[in-house]
Amino acid sequence: MIKFYVLLVLSVCVCGCSLENMEKALSSENSVNSSTSTSNGFARPAVQWINSYEDGLALAKEENFPMMIEFYIKYYPVSESFEKKIFSNSEAADLSTNFILVKLEFEKNQDIAIKYGVSDLPALVFTGPDGKNGLSIVGDRNIEDILSTMRKVVKAFGGKGA
Repeated sequence: MIKFYVLLVLSVCVCGCSLENMEKALSSENSVNSSTSTSNGFARPAVQWINSYEDGLALAKEENFPMMIEFYIKYYPVSESFEKKIFSNSEAADLSTNFILVKLEFEKNQDIAIKYGVSDLPALVFTGPDGKNGLSIVGDRNIEDILSTMRKVVKAFGGKGA
């Protein structure tokens, strides 16, 4: 194990990268992206998170898309597995393109969590384009519950899955 850390430190020194820059590269403060292709063959971002409630709400209003807000705690395994459960499912990944995806660290955004009645994690909140009419999924729920809620919100507010 010590050899691993020594190699890691040497790699950082040789590459001329600071640990701070590596951390920034690994977790962007603005968004997290991954690509996939749609049924029509065009590449699209499968998951593009916005890490600011205000920016997400402005974009939701501008594009007239509902929001899906995930509240998480860094380094909390349940939050990480919750996200993987959702986006490893092809239907959920496809339905997510109908939402403005906002990812908020719970501890830094408790006022927003309180606004939507979130008191436990992991939590997803679905809203209309105006940020109102929130539906919440709290706790480690199964994918069918999540898909059902996603479908309801897309049907209520529009999108390609309506």
